[in-house]
Amino acid sequence: DDQSVRKHLKVFAGGLPSNTTEHSVGAHFTRYGHVQSVSVVPPKENEAKKSQYAFVTFKFAADADCAVVDTQHFPGASRQLAMGFAT
Repeated sequence: DDQSVRKHLKVFAGGLPSNTTEHSVGAHFTRYGHVQSVSVVPPKENEAKKSQYAFVTFKFAADADCAVVDTQHFPGASRQLAMGFAT
């Protein structure tokens, strides 16, 4: 159904470096296809040790699928990003 298609357009990327911008995340993921929007979420004040994460919305579900399946090495990140479909 239409709702599940929409859900498979938006992916979660966890483990981003603290200085990450929405532009740099978008630029990283455009290799998979057209990125419609990016939202970087900083950790809450009481979770200072946690890293930033982002939600990336693609135009096509196939592009989002490729981004989730591939191993993501983001510049400045100490390890590969944790990837998944947003729920």
